[in-house]
Amino acid sequence: MEEGNPELLSHFLAADSWDEAREILEAHPEMLGDEVLSLLAAEIERYGDDPDLAAHLTEEKRFLLECRRIGIGAAFKERMIAACEGELAETSFDADPATWVGLTLELAGSYSGRTLGDRSENLERALAAYERALERFHYEAGPESWIATMNNRALLYTERIAGRREDNVEEALAIYHEIRARGTDDAGPEIRASVLNNLGKTLCERPSGDRLRNLAAAAERFQEAVEIYAREEMWEEWAETLTNLGTIQLEPPAGGQEDLTRAIEAFRRALSILTFESHPETWARALINLGNAHRERSRSGRARDVEVAIRLYRRVLRKLPRERFPGDWGTAQLNLAIAWIDRKAGDRGESLERAVAACESGLAVVRREDSSISGHSSRATSAPLWITGCRAPEGKIRKERSTL
Repeated sequence: MEEGNPELLSHFLAADSWDEAREILEAHPEMLGDEVLSLLAAEIERYGDDPDLAAHLTEEKRFLLECRRIGIGAAFKERMIAACEGELAETSFDADPATWVGLTLELAGSYSGRTLGDRSENLERALAAYERALERFHYEAGPESWIATMNNRALLYTERIAGRREDNVEEALAIYHEIRARGTDDAGPEIRASVLNNLGKTLCERPSGDRLRNLAAAAERFQEAVEIYAREEMWEEWAETLTNLGTIQLEPPAGGQEDLTRAIEAFRRALSILTFESHPETWARALINLGNAHRERSRSGRARDVEVAIRLYRRVLRKLPRERFPGDWGTAQLNLAIAWIDRKAGDRGESLERAVAACESGLAVVRREDSSISGHSSRATSAPLWITGCRAPEGKIRKERSTL
């Protein structure tokens, strides 16, 4: 960058908004290099006789250093929190209702996405800010904004670390029921579909109540959201919601041939839109669950399906970096282990050895991440013990079939 690129630095300093300034930094990470900082230091010295301008430039230099230290996104989040708290300290709802509500909601959103500090404390601060805003900001003042705010508040309860998990999920459901009682006709299609999709996910996570009824209600909400997204041609959201719908159809006592066929169709339709580059986690989840659906269908005598499942799990593992996505990578390995156990074609001993390798790799990652393995099949987590028992003393695999 020639002499620190003063034109780019001027563009950053003159940005009309923080969003624009952030876009500049993300597009030009060299702005955080020594050359630009040296150029900025020279400008501070040059304008030393203008205290206000010098102070502004000094603050921008400090901010660029902070971006370099903690990351661009985190630095902007911290700047937003500080700005909102500073302005809220100088205003009140009675003095300027719109500004006060706007600042409080901005503060809530900033804390909910904050990456620094204690995650539980950040979520509690975000919830407190949303609740302060909703004490003053009611449905009649702006139906769409109220619905969006309630939706965000409910989402935070599903992520909440403090308190009992069951209580938090029930609180989220109560918020969604309040939204639906008010009606969402005054909200735009994107917000209506988001509420339906999030309600469906919360019902899936509900630890209390009748599991079948919860899943049936979730499927209805997902289907409603899918239809809205399709009408509005919001294809990425449509694909993510289809993935949620397909996942439900894999859960017991679903999993019959019709359910599996519907799940496979849903995942394949979703994957016509989803890519690793655009949505790596959702793409991986859709492929893993597509593999699961094929693997389950293979038990009805369709041996080809287990081969398809193996190819799908391997595709995820080839693309997905273990370091960035350890949970999904480990899940793919554990499901691959089950598929190797189920495989009837080829050399049985080789398949079982591959099952052991996949299972051990998956468990190593899951345990290192301190994640619960309760969500993974017991057949995968116990595979090494079972296969070890099938080994003859000389190390060859005996021919007994798995009863897992």
